[in-house]
Amino acid sequence: MGYRLLPAFWGRGLASEGAAALLDHGFRRLDLPKIFAETMAVNTASRAVMSRLGMRHVATRGEGAVGAVEGSAQGVVDYVITHAEWLAGRGRPAAVERGIAQPFTGEQIAGTMVTVGSSDPDWPRQYRSAAADLLAALGARITAIEHIGSTAVPGLVAKPIIDIAARAAPGVDPFSLHDAIDALGYRPHTAGPKNHAVFVKSAGSERSHLLHVFADDQWDTCNQRLFRDKLLHDESARRRYAELKVALASSATDGKQYTAGKRALVEELLHEEQAARGLPSPPPGRNRRQRRCAPSALRNGASPYRGRMRHLLRLDDLRPDDLGALFELADAYRQGAGPTTTGAAALFFPATSLRTRVSFERGAALMGLQPISFPPETLDKPESLDDVAGYLAAWVDVLVVRHPDLRVLEGLAESDAIPIVNAMTDDNHPCEVLSDLYALAQTRDPRRLRFLFVGADGNIARAWAEAARAFDLDLVQCCPERLATAGVAWTDDLPSAVARADVILTDSPGAHGEELEAFRITGALLDRAPSGVQLAPCPPFQRGREVGLDALASPAFVGYAFKATLLPVQQAVLARSLGLG
Repeated sequence: MGYRLLPAFWGRGLASEGAAALLDHGFRRLDLPKIFAETMAVNTASRAVMSRLGMRHVATRGEGAVGAVEGSAQGVVDYVITHAEWLAGRGRPAAVERGIAQPFTGEQIAGTMVTVGSSDPDWPRQYRSAAADLLAALGARITAIEHIGSTAVPGLVAKPIIDIAARAAPGVDPFSLHDAIDALGYRPHTAGPKNHAVFVKSAGSERSHLLHVFADDQWDTCNQRLFRDKLLHDESARRRYAELKVALASSATDGKQYTAGKRALVEELLHEEQAARGLPSPPPGRNRRQRRCAPSALRNGASPYRGRMRHLLRLDDLRPDDLGALFELADAYRQGAGPTTTGAAALFFPATSLRTRVSFERGAALMGLQPISFPPETLDKPESLDDVAGYLAAWVDVLVVRHPDLRVLEGLAESDAIPIVNAMTDDNHPCEVLSDLYALAQTRDPRRLRFLFVGADGNIARAWAEAARAFDLDLVQCCPERLATAGVAWTDDLPSAVARADVILTDSPGAHGEELEAFRITGALLDRAPSGVQLAPCPPFQRGREVGLDALASPAFVGYAFKATLLPVQQAVLARSLGLG
């Protein structure tokens, strides 16, 4: 990365602004793994720009060299930033000004709520001491104990918390051990996962130890042990995880954001380890609370679907074979032969919701589930989402949620008390896209089609981006460059994009109506498209705005037919979440 500014423009922040734009172009458009920059060691202004952008000083070279420029003898400094660090630290200049983003120095990085530090050689001793105390207190009630978590991996940066895994003896309930270890300072983690017991020990106001107790039949396939082993034997995995943790610790505003930022990489590495051992992997994106390790004996009040439930929060939760199975279920529901059940579904929809709400309510009722509706604001009360899900699990079997904030759905899913289905957020709209893909699959193979999304970044664009990643679809977005969705192939040449498109998708322009006026789909544009092109605008749309009246009158318009599939597809989603079929 390099730039030059005329002296008359120094001191105006243009170097930071321009360099940030170069990083954005390199990582978002070119998908580079790393970006380097260099400057003279004496050039403190340029070095400050690099630091503000989150770049790390990695080397100084050429010291003592004789050069024509004053300060040459101090050498040249090299800075670097990885793609993962950039993703975690977007908006970093503002974060630096708030004092929460710092380059990793090998000591500690502290965000608002998250601190990671260099590997401490004393962590193994701390584990051995704690393990000895626990073995003495629990005796024959546990049959194994191990050091897990980042502090168990030599050389890995970590939060200074000792994670310990224990295996309960056959027939011992992991949640029944608190009395035996209370004297050691361990307290039940009331907001922890529901499929294994977690006990917290603190030193003052800070956690010092986390004890995870698993049922006997969970032990061999538990994610925590598998992930630790992956980091221990795979140097590349260890390096990638360390880089991401450092970046997130600099930018995360709280522990939940820090954990969410690690999710995709943790699941990728975990699936690799499971595959290497011949173990079945859950679909990417499944809740990080280890549903596949659920104990065989259900605790009182647990859902009858515990151990088989599957959340659907984003399309990255699915794999191509999941899509085929989902569509087979949808076929069965279309034919009136889909699986049925008894129970209830709690549906959270605003009063303005129309198509998605009607099809979910009708679909649930046809399956035998009583739909019980609430406004989404019900979830905004000052109550733990773990508690909301935990209480509702006693009376209903699935939660279908339309809410602006995806984090609300993630919070409900973290309880692992009941399946959660995303009926739309400001981040994505998975069921909408699934119904379009199902409609296409009736006559064509979506993986062989060229998809064109015309519109700005938003929940529909991001949902199609998720689908493209999950199912290997050929997707191009057409809009002004500043409105493009990160990670999606982009063009602003609408006529050329239409000329190669098999499926054209649109979304409401929202606040970008003026900028997107030139991107309206018209009948004249459709005449340039390949034979058999299909136009599927996302409703609600305004006739003559994102789609011209002549385009809507064209045989290419398939909107009504595509949305008719919402009913069987959403029934299939509910069935999948409940483990039916």
